[in-house]
Amino acid sequence: MKLKKRITSRATSIRFQKPEAHDVMNDSEHVAIRESLQFMAQNYTQPIKLGDVVLASGMSRRGFMKAFNRRVGCTPGSYLRQARIEFAKRLLTEQDLPLKTIASMIGFRSDNTFCIAFNRATGMAPKKFQRQAWLGAYRVAETRLVPVSDLSRAHKKFSYARRNAR
Repeated sequence: MKLKKRITSRATSIRFQKPEAHDVMNDSEHVAIRESLQFMAQNYTQPIKLGDVVLASGMSRRGFMKAFNRRVGCTPGSYLRQARIEFAKRLLTEQDLPLKTIASMIGFRSDNTFCIAFNRATGMAPKKFQRQAWLGAYRVAETRLVPVSDLSRAHKKFSYARRNAR
């Protein structure tokens, strides 16, 4: 009987909270998180510290971390790392640049740090990812799904990937 009374009183207290205060807090959190995401999207190619992102949000460090985890579902560091890895994937498939150049372009301090982060995120080394992407594009080109002009422009890259994949 006591348990039923405790559950009923807890449910009633939850039901009658002021919704305006809760909604205002969520809206301000939402704006702060949106500003921090926008800051990360504009500056992900540079080394960013957590303090920079917190400053862009205008929240306290602890409040920002809790709100970011609640809204986005991961930490700011993992979100930034994933954005950098996605940009690196695009660079690896579209261009033939040294890993050191790609690492500095996307905000990693060294190519070794970049390779470790890329391997953890994708399960393969960056150059292996690049070879597989080029080989896949070459196979698509062989089936004539890619215009001939695209094939001739990138033939050198694809033939290199095909030779090394065997």
